[in-house]
Amino acid sequence: MSLERNKAAIRLLYAEVVNKGNLDALYEIYHHDAEMNTSAIPEDPEPEYGIERLKPAFIKPAFIRMRDAFPGLRATVEDLFGEGDRVVARTNFYGHLPGEPNTPQGKRLLWTSVDVFRMYGGKVAEQLGSQDNVHLLREAGVVPLEVTNPLSIDAPSRRGIDAFSYEKTP
Repeated sequence: MSLERNKAAIRLLYAEVVNKGNLDALYEIYHHDAEMNTSAIPEDPEPEYGIERLKPAFIKPAFIRMRDAFPGLRATVEDLFGEGDRVVARTNFYGHLPGEPNTPQGKRLLWTSVDVFRMYGGKVAEQLGSQDNVHLLREAGVVPLEVTNPLSIDAPSRRGIDAFSYEKTP
């Protein structure tokens, strides 16, 4: 299949499934034996090391969960490129937490995802994705913004090590 046809399938994924909620388009986009591997916050089926391995029967429910979790979900593909049977998309997602606007529950969120799609016959055979979950959890107020960088010199767990490591030598 041509690279342009493969990229068109990925554009369709974000335009129809994510932005419009047309979940029936999944059957046009994903191969019948597709697999999705994503760093999304895991839920069923059993996650392995924080990664969901979703087979076709679970891909549609995964998109339903995502749309339910973030009402008004929209995606903007910022970069889309590929080579051979691979297409890569860097995408910004916009949504809000369920609840009234201008409340913690109704807060608008923005996060970024990078997905590598392996295509077969113009359809997604495998999707490998990683999103900025820490940023998303901070935006949602789940993780405090004042988290200390564990690698900084001021981090309590490194103070003793840094004092030793940075001793002045004659």
